[in-house]
Amino acid sequence: MRHTLSVIVHADVGEDEIRIAVEGCVTDRSESSLHPILRRAKALDPEAPMVLDLQRTQHCEHSAVAQLQQFIDDIDPYHRTVTILEPNPSPSCPMLVSAETRSDV
Repeated sequence: MRHTLSVIVHADVGEDEIRIAVEGCVTDRSESSLHPILRRAKALDPEAPMVLDLQRTQHCEHSAVAQLQQFIDDIDPYHRTVTILEPNPSPSCPMLVSAETRSDV
């Protein structure tokens, strides 16, 4: 089973925030691929607020979000500039659901 991510960084000159929009499956294995993106986005303007938007993910593991938060704590220890927007409720992986459906047949 393959989980993929799609990431778009919105960083317009003169705007107040940097937004990182993520789609796909955020898992314990895939979340570390967001680390260099977060670091580079932060380097664009260290004082600008940054939003990691996970609301359009197809699957988002709570443990992966916790790992992302720990990484963000390292690059923004006082929580001044980085916010995570989580999906509510966190969606189940469609790949896992379809696999379970096939095994029930």
